[in-house]
Amino acid sequence: MSLKWRSVRVANELGAGSGKGARFAIVVSVTTSVAIGLVFWCLIIAYNDKIALLFSSSKVVLDAVSDLSVLLAFTVLLNSVQPGIWSGLIGGTAVQTLILAYLTIRCDWDEEAKKASTRMEVWGSSK
Repeated sequence: MSLKWRSVRVANELGAGSGKGARFAIVVSVTTSVAIGLVFWCLIIAYNDKIALLFSSSKVVLDAVSDLSVLLAFTVLLNSVQPGIWSGLIGGTAVQTLILAYLTIRCDWDEEAKKASTRMEVWGSSK
C-alpha cells in the first residue's frame, strides 16, 4: 500500500467526519509499516555477516558491518513507521529545486543587472 494512498485514506475519513475510520486507517498503516520493518529487521539480523558483500569484499569492512548490523536493524525497524516524513522532506526539496531552476532559466539576467546597478547608484548617492 503506497504512502499516498494512506494519507488520502486518512484525509477522506476525516473529511467524512469519521474519526473511527481515520483511526482504523492509521492503525492499518502503522501495522503494515511495522510488519515491513520487521521483515527487513529479520533479514538484516539473519544476514548480518553477508550484507557487506553487496558492497565490498574487504575483511575490515565485512567485520565492521557485521558489528553494526544490529544497530542498522533497529534503525530500519524504528524508521519504518515514518516514511511520510522523509518523502515529504525529499518531495519538498525537489519542488523547491525545480522552482528555483525554472526561475533561474526564465530570468532576464541583463535586466536584473541593470536594476542592481540602478539600486547601487541610488543607495550610493544617498550616503
